[in-house]
Amino acid sequence: MQSEKERLIAAIVSAAQSMGLHAKFGSPALVAGALRLMRREAPPELSNQTDDVLLRLLLAHLTGDSDAAQSSEEAELAQLIREATALCYKERFQEAKAVLAKAEKLAVRTGNHVALGWVKQYLGRAERDAGHLDQALPIYEEALAIANSAGDPKLVAVLYDQMGTVFLRRSDFDQADIYFRMSLSADASAESYAKGNLALLAKLRGEMKESARLNKASRRAYQAAGDERGESMTDLLDAQERLAAGDHTAAGRAALRAHRLGVETGHGIAEKDAENMFFEIVQDLVSGSDSVDQFKGLLGLEWLPAEWGIHSMVLLNAFMRCADADLPIDAVEFAWALLTLANQHNDPSSAAAVQRRSFFRKSPLQRVHKRLTDLRRSGGGGSPEQLAEWTFALARCSAMLGDSANAKKLALEARHTWQSARKVDNLRRVDIFLGALP
Repeated sequence: MQSEKERLIAAIVSAAQSMGLHAKFGSPALVAGALRLMRREAPPELSNQTDDVLLRLLLAHLTGDSDAAQSSEEAELAQLIREATALCYKERFQEAKAVLAKAEKLAVRTGNHVALGWVKQYLGRAERDAGHLDQALPIYEEALAIANSAGDPKLVAVLYDQMGTVFLRRSDFDQADIYFRMSLSADASAESYAKGNLALLAKLRGEMKESARLNKASRRAYQAAGDERGESMTDLLDAQERLAAGDHTAAGRAALRAHRLGVETGHGIAEKDAENMFFEIVQDLVSGSDSVDQFKGLLGLEWLPAEWGIHSMVLLNAFMRCADADLPIDAVEFAWALLTLANQHNDPSSAAAVQRRSFFRKSPLQRVHKRLTDLRRSGGGGSPEQLAEWTFALARCSAMLGDSANAKKLALEARHTWQSARKVDNLRRVDIFLGALP
């Protein structure tokens, strides 16, 4: 016997096929995908509904059945709220407020007090995220009065939480704590975001274990709700906690997760904050005394092509750190990786950043080249294999400086030494390098 959900999906598939919409809703799998999209993008008053309710709305949209659908005005109101939400996530606050002003007029005209409360909440949020804290609070208070009058506990919880964030941004931690806990008490749905903000508050108070505990609880709640935007914010806090503990690789991994979720969900704030997080990680590494291994750990993460902007920034700073610290072998490793990847990404500006920096009397790469030359000439007390490593690094440095003939000569010299020592892996490195020379 079919469940109601199965019956609705079958009806949607049938309607879609009869209307020639096979590509959108022509199979149960496509309908399930559409349902997930509706839940992710719908405003809270819709996204909190059951699957059956959302499926009926989708069926009504396809068939034009007014009994199963929202009124046209309600549908328009939901669309306006959805549009404003997307604009807020992209930090386009003025545009969001213009859309919400239309939504507010429509909610007042139709007498939809619940929707009016949500519209006011988004207006307050747009002011808050634009940095207008004094303007946000009165709007939140007005929305709270509407929410209490309409008996909407979910909206009450959201408003208490967002009012708490206003006090948090004012560094009034005690008042923020009160509002976040009021949010938790108002409705069970607040567990994700209210605990996330309590985690942030605990971190700011220096209570790192409590912050980590609350952040994990927040992430679980977001994951259970399928809220990837919210989950991205827990990843950002995780990155901050890992950085504070000195684990730059784990901090980078968490920041990458946040960045990817931000990109995938259109959450511009998370995407931007994740990029800023990488600047903090790199700044901490550049000022540290044992940063080379940490840089290597960070660069060993699995980077996607779309993340080249962040990746290249990390590589460039790793090179500069090693060049300044008189670590020529590591400097050449990072520089070679950056130039190779810059060519793959058709990014000449990143390559130029390695080869010349106007604020140095000599470019970092030239300084590395000189240091390697000195090491090779003096022998530096190293073994023949170490001398071959310096020679090969000098070959790559010469190639990056445009001296391909000398690069080839030095690479073959290093190869000869490693061949005598039967270092197969090193021979492979040289052969790959020689194959890439013009």
